[in-house]
Order: sequence, then C-alpha cells, then structure tokens
Amino acid sequence: MELRGGSQHSQNGFVPFFRWALDKARRLTEKPLLVRLDAAHDAVETRAELSAQENTDFIVKWNPRRAKRAYWAHKVCYEGRVLQVRRGK
Repeated sequence: MELRGGSQHSQNGFVPFFRWALDKARRLTEKPLLVRLDAAHDAVETRAELSAQENTDFIVKWNPRRAKRAYWAHKVCYEGRVLQVRRGK
C-alpha cells in the first residue's frame, strides 16, 4: 500500500512501485500471478510493463475516454485472445 496526496494522479510514479510490488509478490510464490488494475492504470506505460512480465496475467479496466468504441470492439473480437479455463466462466 502506498499513501499519496489526494491531488496526485494514480499513474504518477506507478510503474516503479508496480515493479517493487511484483518483486515482493514473487518472493511469496512461484505460481503465476494475476494482476488486476482499475482504469486509473490503463496507461500505455503500465500495459507495456505488464506485457513484459513473465508468468504474469493481467486484467485492466479500460477507460475509453474519446476512443472509437466500434473500432475497439471489432479489434477485441477479431484479434483478441479469449481463454476459457472452465466451461461457463
């Protein structure tokens, strides 16, 4: 946990903190990690760091802002990867 001033944006300084937290988590287990982040951390820098991590899956809530939803819906449905661990999930 990191306490910050209310006016500081969540993404400010997040990637170094995230690396530190992952290092600590990896000391606890050798199993794969699942990282779940809210839309405050949907920045390209964070997603690049997540993609570079080995043995780590992630879920990041997306804040579409002014993005073209139809474009992204098409991209996700036709280029994305859907994993179904067990039926119905």
